[in-house]
Amino acid sequence: MIYPWLNEFKKPLEIAYSANRLHHGILLSGQEGIGKAEFSEELAKGLLCNSSANQLEACGHCKSCQLQQAGTHPDKLVIGRDKKTIGVDEVRKVAQFVQSSAGQNANKVIILLNVHLMTTSAANALLKTLEEPNAHRYLLLVTHEPMRLSATIRSRCLDHNLAISHYEDASNWLSSFDLINQPWHILFAQQPLLLLNWHQQGDLNQLDKLYFCIENLQTQADLQQINEILKQKPEFISVFSIFLFATIKDYLVQKRLSFSCYQKCIKLLANFDTSIKTILGLNVPLAISQLIFSLQEQFNLNN
Repeated sequence: MIYPWLNEFKKPLEIAYSANRLHHGILLSGQEGIGKAEFSEELAKGLLCNSSANQLEACGHCKSCQLQQAGTHPDKLVIGRDKKTIGVDEVRKVAQFVQSSAGQNANKVIILLNVHLMTTSAANALLKTLEEPNAHRYLLLVTHEPMRLSATIRSRCLDHNLAISHYEDASNWLSSFDLINQPWHILFAQQPLLLLNWHQQGDLNQLDKLYFCIENLQTQADLQQINEILKQKPEFISVFSIFLFATIKDYLVQKRLSFSCYQKCIKLLANFDTSIKTILGLNVPLAISQLIFSLQEQFNLNN
């Protein structure tokens, strides 16, 4: 099943496939939590189904579908699940897989998850495979950072940037899990699967606390709680930045912040994000404290 907000992206692929014009390399990009990996799996099911009749719709009952459900389909290769660097040896497996005969119907499918994690040599090896396409071989490249791929690789693929154009589709889906009550859920309107994952992991209460601390941002206690939450959940640092950006923006909209101060605040936040990503061994609690104090100075200039 494809998530309802992604149905519109499947239709042009179905049309191309039914006309035997589906591109051999499909780049599926979009934000984390939108459902790219799941979308690629659904495409693979349709491409490998023995009964799809060029409709990209898996029957769920044929031998090919059963093999996929068991995770043992010989004509399907998935790389990059572990979110680690993808080396040249793994991409060479792709070339070998593409060149070998299909075990079921004519098609073979390769899903490359987190393809932006390829090394330079791996990217060069993949480029050769993309430049010399084999009939009935489909490479599905999945990434939330497409600009980390070379322009040459992107040019050899059909680029599908997955995004939610009708938020009602996602909102209705989220409401079935009671996930539209958080005051900050709209900040992740394009990433509904993140909300579901946080719900399943039991993280929503911690995120609520983080959001309200950042929204208030008045006392030393707020700062201490922010650092405590991020110490327990360092993966929430990106969420911290999103919450902080929303707070800064609200200050501007409410005219509690001049535009020049707003620009300085955004620059401070951008510098923090860059430091988090590039400085090894960064003292994160200290960096957070310095950022908060600097922002408070800007906020106080308008009081």
